[in-house]
Amino acid sequence: MENPRKGEKSASLHVALKLGGRNYACNVQNVQEIVRRPQLEPGLDGSDLLVGTFSSTRCEIPVVDLLGRTPDEFTLNEVTLVVFEVKGKVMGLIVDDLEEIVELDISQIVPVTADEAVETGNAVTGIVMREGIEFYLLNLERIACACKDTAVELSTEQSTDNLKK
Repeated sequence: MENPRKGEKSASLHVALKLGGRNYACNVQNVQEIVRRPQLEPGLDGSDLLVGTFSSTRCEIPVVDLLGRTPDEFTLNEVTLVVFEVKGKVMGLIVDDLEEIVELDISQIVPVTADEAVETGNAVTGIVMREGIEFYLLNLERIACACKDTAVELSTEQSTDNLKK
């Protein structure tokens, strides 16, 4: 994406997510599928963030929870699975709720503090304000890299278009 000229807006569409009481957002172009109350298969070795797998029509998708909860902790609550693709790899992210599609001016991004970086597991690019609400922008590439050994790499036959509803 080109850098905007000074004074120009650089708005893009993002999916607004709730996770642990915070507002997060990820670029809508990376979202492949949204599943309410997903059925997960437990048990994956690797990152502490990994909580299991989700059976998609195309493949088994590794699923992460940025809050580090176990499936037992979030099955009591209604959660949503957001399946995303970044750089040819597919993963799932457990969130508490989806809000809406929002337009965020990413030219207004502010870096997170050191404390916020630790609190968010270094999974955030920065913060953007919209109508007085802070949105923490998820760095999906960083999340996928943290779980690099388990992220599913798509073959040519499993293009991201095939995963979309």
